[in-house]
Amino acid sequence: MDEHIGGYKKMKTLAIVIPAYKVTFFECTIASIAKQTCKDFTLYVGNDCSSPEIGDIVQKYIDHIDIVYHYFDTNLGGVNLVAQWKRCIELTQGEEWVWLFSDDDIMGERCVELFIQEVKKNKFDIYHFNVREIDGRGLETGRVSCFPEITTSFFFYKERMLGRMISMVVENIFSLEIYEKENGFQDFDLAWTSDDASWIKFMRNGGMKTILGDSVYWRNSIENITPNISPAFEERKLNSLLHFYEWILAVLDYEKKWKLIIINFIGYIKRIRLASVNVDMIFLRKNVYQFAKMHKMIILVPFILCFVGLNKYVHKLIFRR
Repeated sequence: MDEHIGGYKKMKTLAIVIPAYKVTFFECTIASIAKQTCKDFTLYVGNDCSSPEIGDIVQKYIDHIDIVYHYFDTNLGGVNLVAQWKRCIELTQGEEWVWLFSDDDIMGERCVELFIQEVKKNKFDIYHFNVREIDGRGLETGRVSCFPEITTSFFFYKERMLGRMISMVVENIFSLEIYEKENGFQDFDLAWTSDDASWIKFMRNGGMKTILGDSVYWRNSIENITPNISPAFEERKLNSLLHFYEWILAVLDYEKKWKLIIINFIGYIKRIRLASVNVDMIFLRKNVYQFAKMHKMIILVPFILCFVGLNKYVHKLIFRR
């Protein structure tokens, strides 16, 4: 039977939602939430059929902040990460704002306070905190993301595709209204690009407002970075990328469509170059053809395949005996 800890209390302004699975840094995360200078939130933790130790850590803080903890007896994140996000958000009780956080990152202690102040001054569908990267010891690496005061959906997409903007999942707070209006998170296989697509549709009618004064600390460690570069996994990522491009061409209403096509082309070349070393040419030919057909650039297929083939050959020559 599913375990449920914590009663539903008076509704707060903000729901902080953690789809929990990893326990290593979880207490650091929940401690940073407990240190918030403003307590106008309820923390919801959805344990994705993982270690009971997560529940033990929650119990330490149950008298310090409003917490609802739920243990799911089936693992969903390993099959469909977006579905796990969704069922954790469904634990909430209708708070106006939702902050999907992680089980290993840290929020600056004034984040909630600054957010509450900001929403009283203006109303956007989605708000953003800049991110500072930390390592496994919690020390800053010096890598920082700085967004403009207001980010438009097209600017966000362009910068993400060109690799000039860092975006995770944990640094954005969105309204429950826009979440429901846009039918939740955009669901792609492996949740590949699902976060980017979701932020784009959440911000497309008014932009995303950056909140200054504190940051989210994103942890880059061996614990949370476990890249899977198997051929089957890379093929699924490339197929998801095609679905993302198809979606973006239909959703992002930009008057100069040719610019969007150029951005997609540059972004695709960057990504297929990295993935191609682990994927066979039969799959790559099909994927490249589908991309080119979607963007009405079939004439470029031979050139892209030549580039991909040369990249595979050079990689094999240098890195493999």
